[in-house]
Amino acid sequence: MTDDPYAQLASRGDDGWERVMALPRIPSTEPGTFVDLTRKLVFGDLWQRPHLNVRDRRLVTLTVLALFGRDDITSFHVGAALRSGDLGPEELEELGVQLAFYGGWPVAAAFTTLVAQEVATWRAAPTADD
Repeated sequence: MTDDPYAQLASRGDDGWERVMALPRIPSTEPGTFVDLTRKLVFGDLWQRPHLNVRDRRLVTLTVLALFGRDDITSFHVGAALRSGDLGPEELEELGVQLAFYGGWPVAAAFTTLVAQEVATWRAAPTADD
């Protein structure tokens, strides 16, 4: 028996993190820490819920982050979108166009600049074929 009420979400959280962020698993941490709750609740539950797929949730997440001006976290999620294949450069650029009309030109300008930087990094990264 564990005192961790979310222990059952650990494996789903690991799988969710790898699928959503397209990065190696988050190391296990003390139950109840920020990283632990992120692993279990965000990636083991929220991103796994029915009715919206990962791509849809990624579009929502990117939109909210862009609107809040959270370029630090937005770049992390743009990179994940590219690595996972959920969104390509053209789709991310189109999201910037949509943001311009609904969120404002400054929001879209910051977002598309960030996307261009992340796309350049993604394209320059070695592939499994290299």
